[in-house]
Amino acid sequence: MSSSADGDVEPQYLTVPAEIYMHLVRLQKAKAVLMLSMGGGQRYRSSLLQIDRQTGRMAIDEVVPLDGNNLLRHAPGLTMSAQSDAGPSYWQIPAGTLQGGVLDGLPCHWLPLPAEIRYMQRRRSFRASFLIGQAPPLAILDEDGAVVAEGEMLDVSEHGCRFMIKVGAPLEWAASRQRLQLRIEPQGLTAFEVAGEVRHAVELNRQEAFMIGIHFLQVEPAVSRRLSQLVVQVQRERRRQQLAMDLD
Repeated sequence: MSSSADGDVEPQYLTVPAEIYMHLVRLQKAKAVLMLSMGGGQRYRSSLLQIDRQTGRMAIDEVVPLDGNNLLRHAPGLTMSAQSDAGPSYWQIPAGTLQGGVLDGLPCHWLPLPAEIRYMQRRRSFRASFLIGQAPPLAILDEDGAVVAEGEMLDVSEHGCRFMIKVGAPLEWAASRQRLQLRIEPQGLTAFEVAGEVRHAVELNRQEAFMIGIHFLQVEPAVSRRLSQLVVQVQRERRRQQLAMDLD
């Protein structure tokens, strides 16, 4: 199985609230830069501070340049974009919904969670994000097969995955392009091993952890089938949860 870092892209439309929430959580954990665009080509930069699923709102930092903080609140409509390692995403902010506020004693902007996110993703690298509480454990193995660090998967595709690991684990293996041997233990499926290459390592200060992005290498047919099964399993769990939420 091969994958190209410069593959074609096609839009994915996220409309399920659970998917939108998880997508925003990944952007927040990755410290993705948010760009707010308004008419006339004006663009302002911000970051995602907090996501409140219960109230359906999220908080973003004051924008840069600072003169945009007042202009944006009176804009007829805004487009917000964010860039992640898997591709850019876009959503609309309806007019009059951006409101000034305070978070942890600092000024911020509050706005509603988007109803739809357009997500540009590589065709051959569809990523399935694990639901909270259902992420399978992942272990990093040394040359003798002994566990040197353990983490929790965030998402997976047939070509790679991302996982979180607490600070304090040995991180000398987290250098870019470093080759790792991983053991994945998905619930309800047989555990399997796969080799991978580190593509990025992002420190998550508030969580005291690192998020590691992995590209799988030399995937054997049997492992490829396991990965496909895992992606399908995650998608089914998402649909099952959404159905349960709709019935409540």
